[in-house]
Order: sequence, then structure tokens, then C-alpha cells
Amino acid sequence: MTIRDEAFCGKPLSCRVIDAHTHIGAYHLSGWHQKYDKTDIKSVLAENKRMGIDCMVTIPHEIIDGRMEEANTIAARTVSDYDGLVYAYIAIVPSCGMDAVKQQLKKYSQNPAFLGLKFLPGHYHGSLTAPEYRYAMDFADEMRCPVLCHVWQKDPAHADIEDALKTRRGMKFIIAHQGGGYARFTDRATPIVREY
Repeated sequence: MTIRDEAFCGKPLSCRVIDAHTHIGAYHLSGWHQKYDKTDIKSVLAENKRMGIDCMVTIPHEIIDGRMEEANTIAARTVSDYDGLVYAYIAIVPSCGMDAVKQQLKKYSQNPAFLGLKFLPGHYHGSLTAPEYRYAMDFADEMRCPVLCHVWQKDPAHADIEDALKTRRGMKFIIAHQGGGYARFTDRATPIVREY
């Protein structure tokens, strides 16, 4: 039986299940919500167990507000407290400045529980072409690590994503939200995914 068959039969999957795009902590803005009484890490992990998720890779919601250092500090504490159940991305926020981005990369890239980088470009933190994002992508390319990038519809522009990937073949670029849940934007991203 394949894992597809297992899923369609409602059986537990026979492979390790990793949720590679999660957030921890409460966040109740912009019209989407978590259940307010289920945002603590113990509740999240209990729900993961119930659904058969073995571990997760996360970044705290503090990244949304541009609080890069705070997000990374919370992530570091969480991965330490829940070793093997929680892994993290290093939050990158260009408005914090190049020195702060470099410091965060240096501080957390040697921690084996941090598996890659997390970007929130566009209306959250600005253009994917910002020097701080470019520096972080060069770092990801050299380290051959993933970058989980928030993509919603055409934000960031598909041309900027493709431009970033042309010269960074070692970087693993994950288009989060499949482009924003609209077929036309997913279709526009498909050639980029196929090529890179």
C-alpha cells in the first residue's frame, strides 16, 4: 500500500510526517485566526500527535511584526525544550539592517535544530531584492539550505523569485502557500518550480 492509499483510507501514514511550515504563538490580525486557547506549544504538539505529525519546522509569529531577534530567541528556546519535535527557521527581516541579519545568521546557523531561513517579503517586509534578503539567499545558496518564502498571489513578484534562483542553484526555495491559493498564481509559479 502506498502512502497515498494510506491517506485515502484514513490510515496512519507509514512514513515520517514533517510539517515544514508552521508558526508558534498567538496571532489574531489580518482576518485569519488561530483558536485563541490552542496557541501554546503544548496544545500545538498535542494536535500534531493527534494528526500523526512527527515533527514540525516553525518560526514564531513575532516575525510578522518585524521582531527578528525576538522570533529567533523564542524559536531557539522552543527547539531546545522540545528536541526532536520542533525544528526552526532563522527569521530574516531586512528592516533590522544588514549587521543584525548577519549577526542572526552567525548566531543560529550552527544550531542543528535551525534547518533554514524564513522570509516574509512583500507587504510585510519589503522587496525580495532588498540587500539583506540577497545576502541571506547567498548564505542559503552556500549552505545549501532551504528558504521558506511567504508568497501570496504576485507578492513577491514571480520575476523577483526567478531572478533570485537563476544564480543560486544550491538554495532550496520553498514557495509557501502555493502562491496564495489562487489557481492563476499557482499556474504562473509552475514554470519557475519546474525550472529551478
